[in-house]
Amino acid sequence: MYMKSKLEGLKKIEKPVPARMESPYFQKLKEEISSGESGNEELDTALKGGLISSEDHHVLVSELSKILEKAAITDPLTGLLNRRTFIPKINKLRKDLNESVSKDQRKLRLDSILVVSVDLEGLKFFNEKPYSHDVGNKALIIFTNKLKEVLRRDGDSAFRLGGDEFALVLPIYTNSESAEKLYARIQKEINKLLHLSVQKVATDAGMQNREWDLLIRATFGHAIAKRGDLRTVEQLITEADTEERNAKDERNIHRKNLEQQKFSTL
Repeated sequence: MYMKSKLEGLKKIEKPVPARMESPYFQKLKEEISSGESGNEELDTALKGGLISSEDHHVLVSELSKILEKAAITDPLTGLLNRRTFIPKINKLRKDLNESVSKDQRKLRLDSILVVSVDLEGLKFFNEKPYSHDVGNKALIIFTNKLKEVLRRDGDSAFRLGGDEFALVLPIYTNSESAEKLYARIQKEINKLLHLSVQKVATDAGMQNREWDLLIRATFGHAIAKRGDLRTVEQLITEADTEERNAKDERNIHRKNLEQQKFSTL
């Protein structure tokens, strides 16, 4: 009886937080790991110097590993997923699509997959004089924030494949917006009044401050995979890329025609 009451009493005692994890040096290393200032070498040195215990070292190494794993699949500028996870994401959804049999009618069933190729127009122009790579980076970040704002459904994924190339992978469920309607809405919302204001401060006497209001736009292409689709992932991506390039070519031709009409009336 005495032992039973003693055990019940021990269960009520909360386990204290290990003091080592509250030490300033532990917290300093943790912050440096998060910011990328410290890595395995610094942790090993701290362990050998007796500044942290082996338990501390294990905790910090585990945290560092998680940070490195995330960094390996993330674009550092935009925070979007990178090219490494693009094809695996499509493959995962295609497997779910072909195995998607709703045993519970209350649950939505995966109906198709929408793959969208996106090209940020004019990034090379933003990076050149009289602008700069800083202006190009700002354009990329503004565009990325707009992507995140538009992709508000669970399961939607955006990727930066490199440079001005982006991609979207969107699962389409039964009783939800169709793939074609979703594709049209995304194009409209992303290209709606997206601007970048740029100021250039004069550095030499006689020069004036300048300011530009730059329009940020994107071109799109898409492919839709349905259950039983025999196309490979590479074929789906090629279809979306081809449509995007054709859309860009058509827009460039339209612009040239407008410019020619403008000069012909002068």
